[in-house]
Amino acid sequence: MIGLSAWTTAVCLAAAVAAVVEMMTPEGKLGKSVQMVLGLFLLCAVVLPFANGLTIELPKTAQESGQEKRTALSLEEEVQRQYKSNMEEKIRGLIEEALRKEGFDAKKITVEMDTLSDGRIDIRQMAVLMDRKWITHEGRIQKSLEPLGLPVTITYE
Repeated sequence: MIGLSAWTTAVCLAAAVAAVVEMMTPEGKLGKSVQMVLGLFLLCAVVLPFANGLTIELPKTAQESGQEKRTALSLEEEVQRQYKSNMEEKIRGLIEEALRKEGFDAKKITVEMDTLSDGRIDIRQMAVLMDRKWITHEGRIQKSLEPLGLPVTITYE
């Protein structure tokens, strides 16, 4: 912490000196050259302590570190849950659209998915619950879902 305050003081003093020198410099080519040199001076004042090995470490307690890990894990789990939910909704929409194109409407579309240990999503089952009035059109219903390339279980109620 002492190193940080010393570095901050040095940068502030260098900026103040640079400001005074710049105010006293005439305009024109000489002024532009002086501004460039002052810029390099300030850059060195900022960077040089780090080049010499100054490190700034803010203290962390073990509790904070553990809390950060838990927060990161819960965020990762939430992102994974939202991604899975979005994929389920997208697949439901694709099934519904394919059925609607052929003039069918489903009572209920169910998509069951699992998240694998490597983060991939595995589609376990897709099921469509149709009204009994469509049972005579089962072949057309199956055919309308074929372009999706995924097996869909169709039941009637």
